[in-house]
Parts: sequence; structure tokens; C-alpha cells
Amino acid sequence: MLLNNPVTLIGTRGEGGYNACALSWITPASKAPPTISLYLNPSHLSRENIEKTAVFSLNFPDRGLIRETAFAGGVSGRKVSKLKICGLAAIRGKILNVPIFPDCLAQMECRVAHMDQSSHRLDAVVVYAMADEEAFYDHWRVEGKGRPLQHLGGPWYQSGGELLQQKKIRYW
Repeated sequence: MLLNNPVTLIGTRGEGGYNACALSWITPASKAPPTISLYLNPSHLSRENIEKTAVFSLNFPDRGLIRETAFAGGVSGRKVSKLKICGLAAIRGKILNVPIFPDCLAQMECRVAHMDQSSHRLDAVVVYAMADEEAFYDHWRVEGKGRPLQHLGGPWYQSGGELLQQKKIRYW
């Protein structure tokens, strides 16, 4: 019942190149400095990459990226190169050496401020943020292009007022 946050695609870099994972367990933690908290299992490659580099990106997909989002959440980056397989474009961030996904509505580049190993919580400061102004300007503009994909649990998503169903994709 607590799930109704925007889905994010977390971008990380590691020895195998860029990686993406889907995550909804994220929340604002402070306005000054702008800080977010997220929960990411230590068994994930993205968590390992973040522990090594202390940086990552948050990317906010819309309904047009629902399949890529389900794929990023359904397979391990240890087994396949998710971005290459599904064709999700990735470029280097403006400030940090992290991948951002330009097809998403908005992106944030983040630097880790604190890691709690027992709870799997990461706190990070947002060092740079950008968004498509048709999608976000002071708030999400949900009447037009600015409909971030929200995960409702299991295969259920929402975009604006529309209910969508997309099972995890294990094979592209």
C-alpha cells in the first residue's frame, strides 16, 4: 500500500561499464542540501557499483519506457548488459561520471553522503538535476508529457490516471 512513488532507473558505472536498475524505494530526505534516501539490496550490482564509486544517477521514465524499466528490474546486470540488450541510451552526466538516460523525463546526479549497511539505506546529495520543461517545472506537469511512471506493486504501474500492467521481463 505504500508503493506509489515514481519509478527511477538508477544509473551506475562499474568495471563492466554502465548499468541500470529499477527502483521505487526512494524518498526526499532534506531540502538543504537536497538529499534523497533510497533502499537498495547489497546483492545488486548497482549497489556494489555505488559502494565503489559513491555516485549514481536517478532517472525518471515515462510510460514509453515501461518495458525497459521492467527489464532493468527483472534481470541482473551481473548476467547481462541490460542497456545494450534493451537499447536504452546512456550518456555521461554533466557533473559526475555517472550514466544518465536522456530518454527519461528527468535526471538527477547524486553523491553518496551516508551508507547504512544494516538497513541497506543510502543517503545522497543531489548535485545536479535537469528535466524536460514540458514534463517538469516546479512540479510534474501531468496534464501533458510529464507523466512519470509510478510502480503500484507487482506488475501494476500508473501513468497519470491510467493503470498499466507490465510483468517483469527476464528476456528481451
